[in-house]
Amino acid sequence: MKRYVLIRYTFMFDPSETFQHKSDVDKLLTDAFDSRGMEAQNVDVVSGAVGEGIILIKKKEMIEIPQQQNNLLPESKEPVGRPKTMKGIVKELTQHIAKPQERDFKKGVLLKRKGYLKR
Repeated sequence: MKRYVLIRYTFMFDPSETFQHKSDVDKLLTDAFDSRGMEAQNVDVVSGAVGEGIILIKKKEMIEIPQQQNNLLPESKEPVGRPKTMKGIVKELTQHIAKPQERDFKKGVLLKRKGYLKR
């Protein structure tokens, strides 16, 4: 069972200078508690007393939203040149270790060896 603490405050003000209605005071108090991370609810009072009210104060439940990391795009410190196309991004993400024959072919070593390229 929850325990509640009852505190009675009395506010005195001139309606012509400050608030026109009791609901304006309730709204101000609700906003003040909201800015402090609490939730304030006005509870309706059945008694016939004019100007009486109860404000129920609760701590707001904070729901933490995890930050999603976008691991598809590589993080670059400073963008240089034109933006990559989707093909370029996918090619960069593939982890491919070239075989020695493949590496030599890209460099043109095999073609030079076979006489396709002039030295």
